[in-house]
Amino acid sequence: MRAKVSFLARVKGIDGRFPFVEVPIKKQRPVPPKNSTTFYVRFTLDGKRIVKPLGADADAAFVAYQNIELEHATNNARVRSGLLPTLPTVSTVTTNTAVESQPSASNSINDAIEKYLERRQAAGNNTNTVQMYSRTVRDFATVCAERGVTSLDKISRDDLLAYLVWLRKNLRKQAHGSRDATLASRMRRLGTFLGEYGIKLRKNQRQTPDDKGLLNYSEVPKEPKKKPAKYGKRTIQALLDTAKKTHNDDALDLIQFLVCTGFRDEEVAYCEWSDINFREGTVNVSEKLRTADRPWEWRPKDKEERPHDIPLPPALLDRLKARKARMSAAQCALIFPTGVCKPDTNLLRRVREVAEAAGIEERITLHAFRRTFGSNMAKKHGIEVARQYLGHSDIATTQKYLAADSDETDAVRSGGGELYADFGV
Repeated sequence: MRAKVSFLARVKGIDGRFPFVEVPIKKQRPVPPKNSTTFYVRFTLDGKRIVKPLGADADAAFVAYQNIELEHATNNARVRSGLLPTLPTVSTVTTNTAVESQPSASNSINDAIEKYLERRQAAGNNTNTVQMYSRTVRDFATVCAERGVTSLDKISRDDLLAYLVWLRKNLRKQAHGSRDATLASRMRRLGTFLGEYGIKLRKNQRQTPDDKGLLNYSEVPKEPKKKPAKYGKRTIQALLDTAKKTHNDDALDLIQFLVCTGFRDEEVAYCEWSDINFREGTVNVSEKLRTADRPWEWRPKDKEERPHDIPLPPALLDRLKARKARMSAAQCALIFPTGVCKPDTNLLRRVREVAEAAGIEERITLHAFRRTFGSNMAKKHGIEVARQYLGHSDIATTQKYLAADSDETDAVRSGGGELYADFGV
């Protein structure tokens, strides 16, 4: 198993002690535990466990942690391939959260971008993540070039402000969602890139005279907090009834699978028949390596599968067996493939077509199925079981999934198997 780089916080306890607690990461941003004091990074180097302080500012510490994680993963990937590591190990971390520049033959922004994206790919980041970082840093390079800035050491506060102005003018407003959230995620990713080359994007919230951040803390957009949404029983029942009424077996299988597994979007898209243990009645999606018969590759979030397999209701197992038999002629390893046996990264379209036919007006997302699953598991079996089945590393993340029902508070009364039976599917 690949050595893990952990992002930790020291938390002031009621007994006067300051234990280490892993910091949950949601949508590529840290969620500091209550009463956090100082942040740290922990990993293993040459057989020794190393813990380094990253300072008291969560966002600045998170940027430093991401750079160390990327450096660590890149070196590991090279070593596994029989190559020598090319990046200094741990040398980029200092106690005041500053990150030293990586050695480079060129100070060009464009050269730095290419090397940065190569390291992200070597670290095992999935294609979508690399593309998001690529859009962010390439747009920034374009803005800088228009201002006559092409080298890293010439980047100034004015360039960052110009990029913010460009983002506000050019980012299209989504039908659902928040422009502020997009701005915040763009600046967070840019901060990670710049941090790797020794440029601190934002000052700490508690600014000190020697703080080298280019922007004030208040100048960087913050992602607005929003109430987590999940589906009530009536919504799910309407989806299932409509799928049955229209004889849409494919969508019916998918919706029931989402309800009873709580899998993330990509987990469903890359889940294969071999991930299901029909004898034990469980499922757990694992890493997919590229082979002659599998022209794609994929890794679970946090680079490891869930610690426990998810038990499936007998009725769903029967549906999946029938689906496997129905699809046997296609000889495809994927459970929910496209028509040409590739991972379907647009599964949401299938569900929204059913929702439209059912006359459902609320916004439909696959992640809401995940919150529904988590909330019901927590209600039936406790939050720790829900955390394990959802694949969260920290229970604080799971707590955010316990959203209020859109129906009556007693609409969801049990875990996956009993919930499944409630719908009569």
